[in-house]
Amino acid sequence: MEIAALCSVLTSLRVLPSRSQFFQYESVTLSCELHGDPSGWRIRRKTDLVNLTEDCPSPSSRNESVCFISTLYYMDSGVYWCESAEGQCSREVNITVTALDVILEAPILPVEEGEAVTLCCRNRKSPGFSFFYKNGHLVGNSSTGNWTIERVSKSDEGFYKCSNSGREFSPDSWLNVRGVLLSGETPAWSLMPVGLPVVGVCLLFALLLLCLRRNLKGKADRRVSYIDVTIIQDVKPQRMRVVEDTSTFYSMLNLAGSSQQLDHC
Repeated sequence: MEIAALCSVLTSLRVLPSRSQFFQYESVTLSCELHGDPSGWRIRRKTDLVNLTEDCPSPSSRNESVCFISTLYYMDSGVYWCESAEGQCSREVNITVTALDVILEAPILPVEEGEAVTLCCRNRKSPGFSFFYKNGHLVGNSSTGNWTIERVSKSDEGFYKCSNSGREFSPDSWLNVRGVLLSGETPAWSLMPVGLPVVGVCLLFALLLLCLRRNLKGKADRRVSYIDVTIIQDVKPQRMRVVEDTSTFYSMLNLAGSSQQLDHC
């Protein structure tokens, strides 16, 4: 599992008001919701205008885990997150600041399958009939500016925007839908505080066994016993005499001091 998933368990970035789109000159408060000691955490950002990571501007330096921007400008659009001194981080949140008159209010955090999700199209000049689009295609309309998905599913995930009478469009907002856990099922991230130490102990134990095995192998008795040796006798091949000359020959055998000729052998 990625480190970002672990970080999202430790902390999350809270945005007030809870939306990702803002009109220019509005204000916003960002804070790190921590499951532990808040010291050492701060809010970081990377704006769209300047691709540079920096601290979130805040009028107070006493608590870096809270950032209040009293006046938003389009140059404040970008990605925001919480980060610890050790480099841990929360899930990123996209914030868009527009100089236009139409924005879409959508859930900034992932929603669960089966929930009812309401999208609100806000026009600060002439509120009224609104059209809603998903991935560029018209999916609904409303005379009140609110459009609700009764039971959201993974198929509803995508980029949404709205327009007022089709004249001016809001920026896009990503609707993130997460699956529903089955009865008795435990989310994977909830097991991480227990699972990570267990994995670490197992790895340490495996390394100790490997070192012990190498030490024993290095000290092994290299003497060889006789039962480990098989002696194979080297038998020299015997040459067979091939008699090619089959001619008859004679010899003389001297018996008892007399010479006696042997005929044909």
